[in-house]
Amino acid sequence: MAARGINVAVSLGGWVLLGLLAWHFRERLFFKVDSLFSKHSQAVEWAHIVQAKKANLDQVRWQDRRPLILMLGDSQVEMGAWYELFSGRFAIRNAGLSQAKIADVACLAGATAEIHPEVVVLMCGINDLGAGRSVDDASKDYLQLLSQILADLRPNRIVALSVMPVARRRIADGSHDLNARGRALNACIHDHCMKLGITFLDVSPAVSENGTLSDALTSDGLHLNPPGYRKLAQWMEPLLLETYGKIQEN
Repeated sequence: MAARGINVAVSLGGWVLLGLLAWHFRERLFFKVDSLFSKHSQAVEWAHIVQAKKANLDQVRWQDRRPLILMLGDSQVEMGAWYELFSGRFAIRNAGLSQAKIADVACLAGATAEIHPEVVVLMCGINDLGAGRSVDDASKDYLQLLSQILADLRPNRIVALSVMPVARRRIADGSHDLNARGRALNACIHDHCMKLGITFLDVSPAVSENGTLSDALTSDGLHLNPPGYRKLAQWMEPLLLETYGKIQEN
């Protein structure tokens, strides 16, 4: 009986100790559980946003019978009025998505396979770097994105635009190494494109001064303003005209 009483006491003591430890670390435990639910909730919400974008592309049917150019990327793509910027020279659709990282663009690309673009133009990566992701991780995601577009969308041509630099005011906000990391990621993207036979277009000469985004071409140090988009479109146009001409000949 005495031994049994001791065992019961030890067992109860263990449970009491466990309860005390749980109470002591309750905030950390709650934070971890809350973080898991929060991440799940964010993932579900983002999936809904991607599907809404895809549904919009499906519902707003493109009537132009010419070969389609699909613009994929983040807010820097989404904010561009591309059809007007190119004065209607191309059948071009905007599938840019604000806040999208490279993996998010890949998700959207997988959801737009039915659109059957002849050309895909990409611009993304700055959100990954801005979120603190390493150049190596962003580079791996970009390679996966290119591979997915080739497999799912099967366009005749992909044009990968370089990650644009940010303006000096953004550097002053604490992004002192963002442009250096952007250049490193661009070097990786260029290498991927060379290996896969994809066209890489460095847009920095069109929008930058001394390695930073020109203050005259940006609204907030990150996104282009109307003159900035016009400069970018002028820089892209000769390549798109050449690509479009070859596709129409075929």
